[in-house]
Amino acid sequence: MEKMIPETIPEQEKFLYYLSALGTVDKSVFRQWFGELCLRSDAKEDLNISFLENRYIRVMQSLGHIDDSGGKLWVCPPVLSFIRKDPKPIALLSGACDSDLISTLDHIISTEFPQGEVLCVKQSQCVSSDTVLLFPDAFFIKNIGPDDLRDVARALGAGLQTEEAPPSIVSLAGGIDQMSQRLEWRKYREDEPINSINRVFSPHLLHFTGDREDGRDYRLVEYRFNYLYEYWIWDDTEKGAVVQRDWGRYMALNAEGVDVLIYDEDAGSLAVPTNVPLPVNLARAVTACSGLVPYEVWSGDLRGLGLHANNVPFDVYFGVPKDVGVSVAEKLGQRLVTVGGVFQPELCTL
Repeated sequence: MEKMIPETIPEQEKFLYYLSALGTVDKSVFRQWFGELCLRSDAKEDLNISFLENRYIRVMQSLGHIDDSGGKLWVCPPVLSFIRKDPKPIALLSGACDSDLISTLDHIISTEFPQGEVLCVKQSQCVSSDTVLLFPDAFFIKNIGPDDLRDVARALGAGLQTEEAPPSIVSLAGGIDQMSQRLEWRKYREDEPINSINRVFSPHLLHFTGDREDGRDYRLVEYRFNYLYEYWIWDDTEKGAVVQRDWGRYMALNAEGVDVLIYDEDAGSLAVPTNVPLPVNLARAVTACSGLVPYEVWSGDLRGLGLHANNVPFDVYFGVPKDVGVSVAEKLGQRLVTVGGVFQPELCTL
């Protein structure tokens, strides 16, 4: 492995560099590499490695670098896409990447498009004071219009998305109504495998919990059958269906009338509970608004939102236009909770 990852490659680039060279790896192999390629930690206590691995995969998917399918991680082909076109165009490079590709990009812009600029933004995600997830640098191309960007993409051998990426991705993403219509309601509450219940999702605590309140039937239940997990969503008629976990959480929230997506109009940021993550395509859409890894904040008291949770972690996405935030909320059957002056991150200006 060392021969494929030269020592000159910065530590945060090594995983994407290696996956770009291979094309795909089994997730079991990824887990073996995770501590070396994706994590920096001086933690004295044991880490929840499984949670960190899943979080890393989610963020890399939302950045447009990888896909997670069939027990494997696949590198996405390199793509140039517009974050915005006005007042000055800025595009993002995502997908397979290595030092040769970046050198070629720098050379093309500096020699053929002198009005343009390649901007590299270093990024990572702090999990705690002594633990950091290592994410690849973000590369932006500034001041290059659609026609010229097409020439750049052709020279790089990269794909091109000429429309602004965030609204395009949202429009193509499925919505909760579509997901609900696909469910097969073949479970019945009287036949529920009680002994296989592992955890239940609490819409008011915003996480799965092992404590099931007496006499209360939860909408979203996690069952464990040997080493396999299934998530069942229950309706008001005592019928249930197997559901994808991300969508099931929002179905359970909507059934209780709980809105959890918070938009700061002053900062242009969208906050999503870390334990209620957006489905992959919607996470990709809001990440594409900035091309940057979301940062984590802690909420404090959430009783004003009708929740019983305190100090809940939220992922905050940068530079999200309000219309994109509203569209994402609508896809999830949520009402966007609008605030002002809550998130004040120190960011580079793209």
